[in-house]
Amino acid sequence: MAQRKNLLRVDYHHDTDTGMYEIGEIDFGISGELDEYLKKYNQHRRDCDIDLECEGCGHQEIKTNAYDDRNFWDNVVPDFKCDKCKKSSKDLGIENERIGTRYAAHEVV
Repeated sequence: MAQRKNLLRVDYHHDTDTGMYEIGEIDFGISGELDEYLKKYNQHRRDCDIDLECEGCGHQEIKTNAYDDRNFWDNVVPDFKCDKCKKSSKDLGIENERIGTRYAAHEVV
């Protein structure tokens, strides 16, 4: 069964003098809990390498020439077929977590 994990973290602080809460940082990066399933490294602009772990059989794979954008994380990664069991996240009925990108869609890098 799939497990849902939080990827968005919002840090804030409370000013006791004014009673106001201020948002300090919004982190769209990959959380530590997800590290066992996915690692992203060697990133240059939007190109990167990733390690994936099959949710079905636990087989780990290294994918080179990955691309860090919304289309890749939302459409391409769920369709990756495991080399061992030949199933994808979609085949297993698993809804993947939303993975953050280093750059926003409108940024030119």
